[in-house]
Amino acid sequence: MSNSSGAGADDGPLRQALASIGSKWPRPVMDRGDLVEGYLSAEALFDDGALIGRLLEEQRRVTSAYLTIAYGNLVAIPAVGLLIGFGMVPDLAPERIGLKLLPPTRENAEKNVALRFLSAEFTTDRAELAGHPDANMVASPGEMHEAFRHQVEAHFRPLVTVLSRRSGLAASALWRLVTDSLAGVFLEAGRRFGCEEQSRAIAMTVLKQPGSPLKNREMHSFDISICDSHDEERILVTRAYRARGGCCRYYTSKEGHLCTTCVLHSDGERRRLLEASLRSKLGLAPAAI
Repeated sequence: MSNSSGAGADDGPLRQALASIGSKWPRPVMDRGDLVEGYLSAEALFDDGALIGRLLEEQRRVTSAYLTIAYGNLVAIPAVGLLIGFGMVPDLAPERIGLKLLPPTRENAEKNVALRFLSAEFTTDRAELAGHPDANMVASPGEMHEAFRHQVEAHFRPLVTVLSRRSGLAASALWRLVTDSLAGVFLEAGRRFGCEEQSRAIAMTVLKQPGSPLKNREMHSFDISICDSHDEERILVTRAYRARGGCCRYYTSKEGHLCTTCVLHSDGERRRLLEASLRSKLGLAPAAI
């Protein structure tokens, strides 16, 4: 894809789709525009070892693995949202993604991040977008999914390299975390756009390609169903979850613990914890022991 950053206020398909995704996901703030003052390109972030160090030192709980997951979620939300919700694959080259840390607000005491797409171009197989000058057309969903995978791999490769070098963690371990972030957002995007089964299937197609650094054996999705305590054949709710392939190592930090979906849990323990969490969210009594 070429670097056609375009005007800061263009109203093309990519910008419109990002605005729609933002109505479903308030974090991060997503838009399309130029690299204006206050923004830093992802390429510059990855190249700045001192800045990466400050990011790791600012919060005691952050490890290189944890930072990989946080950044993975940041990029996955708009990238997967565009693919699942709008049939679009954006230009994810690190030099064409801008980042800006936003201060806390009265409504939200936590810091937020603005993620800006510097290129208006996108890949799509949607016939209705064929005439648009920003559209790079492909012939099938399969080609679009391949384009998505290549864009994701190209974006995260320099981050994995710098964090692996700094932390001593194997690059393969960090790629597992990137995959975990993407897989989780695929499930959530399916729920928010009303196409959960389709999104799960696309996730497995994209993330399980032989030879891809995103592929790992452990990551998969599974269902947990809650049945009526008075009628076990009546299912109250079924929810899909992602089984992680990697570990964020949060448990190694001073105040850390194993995450509910941690790969270090046994399958049985993970299911027990997730069912308990789901029951709590639904206001249901704990499962009988």
